[in-house]
Amino acid sequence: MTLRETKLMIIFYATHYKERDVKRYEDNTMNLYIESLEGGNYLASTGTAASRTLVRDNKSQPKTFHCINEIREHFDSQPFEQVWLRQNTPYEEMVGQHERTSPLDLEIEW
Repeated sequence: MTLRETKLMIIFYATHYKERDVKRYEDNTMNLYIESLEGGNYLASTGTAASRTLVRDNKSQPKTFHCINEIREHFDSQPFEQVWLRQNTPYEEMVGQHERTSPLDLEIEW
C-alpha cells in the first residue's frame, strides 16, 4: 500500500466514520474509541457511543497514530471509563471466507 493510498483510506474512514454502528454503552461516560486501519495506522475518538469527537492534529486533519502506546502517550494518563478497539481486517476476504457483517469491537485494558 502506498503512502497516498494510506492517506486516502484515513480520509475515507474519517469522513465516513459510522458512530451509529456502536450500540453499546450509550450513557454519558467518557470512553476512548480506537479504530485499527490497514497499514498499521490507528484513529482515535473520545466521547460516548452516541456522540464521539475524532482526535485531530493542529491542521484539523484526523490525527493518525502508529501504535496503541502512541495513543496512550497522547492522552497522558487521562482516565476513561472504557477503551474500545475496533479492528477492521480484510483477513476473511483474503482467505476466501465471507466478510464480517460488523467490525470486531474489543474492550481493552487501559
